Amino acid sequence: EKTSLIAERHSNSKYLAEAYILLGKARLMKGEFVNAIEVFKYVNSTTKDQVGRQTALVWLMRSYIEQRDYETALKVSEVIRTLDLTKANTRDFYLTKAYLHQRTGEFATSAAIAEEALKLMSKSEQKARVHYAVGQLYDIIDQSGKALPHYLAVAKNKPNYDMEFYARMNALLDQAVARR
Repeated sequence: EKTSLIAERHSNSKYLAEAYILLGKARLMKGEFVNAIEVFKYVNSTTKDQVGRQTALVWLMRSYIEQRDYETALKVSEVIRTLDLTKANTRDFYLTKAYLHQRTGEFATSAAIAEEALKLMSKSEQKARVHYAVGQLYDIIDQSGKALPHYLAVAKNKPNYDMEFYARMNALLDQAVARR
């Protein structure tokens, strides 16, 4: 409701694209995929702000993934690939693309793309989560040798207690498998 107030009352604000993107994210999180897609398409077609347009396209891709429309998500991905993205949008694009491949069962591709996203992230709980997810992806495709460094990297990136515990457990399991 609050983000739509900005759009209604301040139609010439420089933060209008950000307000619409926030509105689209809220609709996406509520499960209103059609409305979210509509908002992201609107931002992409009307804003002059290149960063806002890039962000809207990344979230549009995410909306299609959540709606299980993988073909359209791949088409949006091809459009995004041609753009000169900011570091933050590049990171978000890689994470979204990795999520797309994970949802379609292409785990090796997903892990490789997520590793590229890790290079653009600073130490944070989010980076710890991505390391943990990449470790799990490599475990799924039976490459415990590649999973182990990611599980060990979780502890270096400010994880919460549970994530650190499970990462250590998975690292120990991968080490046991490697010894056999």
